[in-house]
Amino acid sequence: MTIPLGENSICVDFSFYEHHSPGSVKVRRLNGKERVLRSAKRALVVVGCTAVAIVIPPHIVWLLLGLIVAPLLTYFTFRQEYLLLDGSGSCPVCKTELALEPGAIQWPIRENCRSCHRELEIVAELSKTNLAL
Repeated sequence: MTIPLGENSICVDFSFYEHHSPGSVKVRRLNGKERVLRSAKRALVVVGCTAVAIVIPPHIVWLLLGLIVAPLLTYFTFRQEYLLLDGSGSCPVCKTELALEPGAIQWPIRENCRSCHRELEIVAELSKTNLAL
């Protein structure tokens, strides 16, 4: 899937097996520099918390925990290429309106309907989306 860098409004398909309904999302695709900065900020927060917590016994536990958590958090944050800014659509089964929560996403997006509790798959329909490439 090729979505240009920056903010984009995308047409999506909410689906549950043979049931489909249209929707739209606003996503931001992060470039490499933005991903590195987000990762570094989170790593610095963990290192700062570790530096403060190391004065509390047991000292070695906090140090080891910081040394394990900081690289893992950095790695997983760097892998996040897309941020969901806003999204809406309706459940294809029960027709309940759904509002998607902002946050990091992976395509396809998986979301549970709050009414019928079915797991919906949300797929970008780039052929129906007017993206300036």
